[in-house]
Amino acid sequence: MEGKQSSQCPVCSGAQLLVKKLDLTLCPFCREGHITRIGLESKKMFCPVCRSRSLGEEKRKWFGLAFDLWWVCPGCSAEFDVVMGGRAKLVKVKEDPLGVGREYLGQTLPIAAWKQLAPLSEAYWKCDRCLAEFFELGDSRLVLDWVENDPLGLRDKLLGKTYFRTFWTKLANGISTKSGNTHCPSCNATFDYDQVDSKLRLLDCDWGRFPRLIALLGQLHHLKTWSLFAAGKNSLLPGTGFFLFSTFLYQSRPKLFKPLILSSARGSDGGPRRFTEVMLNEQPLPVASMKSSIS
Repeated sequence: MEGKQSSQCPVCSGAQLLVKKLDLTLCPFCREGHITRIGLESKKMFCPVCRSRSLGEEKRKWFGLAFDLWWVCPGCSAEFDVVMGGRAKLVKVKEDPLGVGREYLGQTLPIAAWKQLAPLSEAYWKCDRCLAEFFELGDSRLVLDWVENDPLGLRDKLLGKTYFRTFWTKLANGISTKSGNTHCPSCNATFDYDQVDSKLRLLDCDWGRFPRLIALLGQLHHLKTWSLFAAGKNSLLPGTGFFLFSTFLYQSRPKLFKPLILSSARGSDGGPRRFTEVMLNEQPLPVASMKSSIS
């Protein structure tokens, strides 16, 4: 990435994108402390039933003689009995928001199979003040999994919620979560730019002028990929076998992880609208080096 240059708008190719200056480390929960990324030695498994909270471990007595390992979800109260041979049985389901419990209740599957149904996290972000913990779930999303102090009374509203990292950043900085943090001064297209993962997500543009971009609404891609698109290279990505911005990339992802389409990208009649909000305190968006790999 070359910090002195700016990314060209992939919508109109007529100007450099401007990104709003925000405090990226400000805690979204208490809004006073700062969050720091902590890597995990092994991936942390989230509940396959609700997919919103990480599984806790409990050791229970078995016939009063030994200890039996159980997985328990603090969110939906699902319980898994971990048995010999690297397997686990879904024994109890209390809340079943996604229908997974109804399908798998009573089944014993290899732990590897449960992991395929559940989100896995390799790192989390912890606040130095309220001790809130936000786990990374891939695709630039974070889930609030643990809260110790609740100075603003947001525990019930935010605990277990998964949003794009840009959503959490806007929440922390006290600006509307429905507006973008990046825009083009030429065509007024708006984006959310994730500075940690160097990814850009299209939120809105003049759909009458750029109808081909409707299919890309809400999609998140690396800066290099957007740079290719801005240059008109929407052919096959080298070595992938998929067309640039292919919907297959999203269809192959589990159905429970659909791209988030903000309501601000739609007009009063439900159709797409043109964005006109003025963005302040902006700076040029760095352009992705063509040598960097696509995340």
